[in-house]
Amino acid sequence: MKEPCLPPVDSPKKPDVATPAGACDTHFHIFGPAARFPYSPERAYTPPDAPLEKLLSLHARLGFERGVAIQGNAYFAVETPLGT
Repeated sequence: MKEPCLPPVDSPKKPDVATPAGACDTHFHIFGPAARFPYSPERAYTPPDAPLEKLLSLHARLGFERGVAIQGNAYFAVETPLGT
């Protein structure tokens, strides 16, 4: 089963309250580009591309200075996307 899933929100609202200095996003995924980092054929869902560049832009908008990348299970045990 390779159900598509919704993409990240393109332009989220900037917080009304400033994010504290040194704030950390404690859980996020980076997906794709699928042409370079193919998903596992056994995956349960197919995520849209959500590359590092978009994440960094989002973090800048929201005020995060640090983050913890979590390997999405669309890759299963393939660690290439986080290892490059």
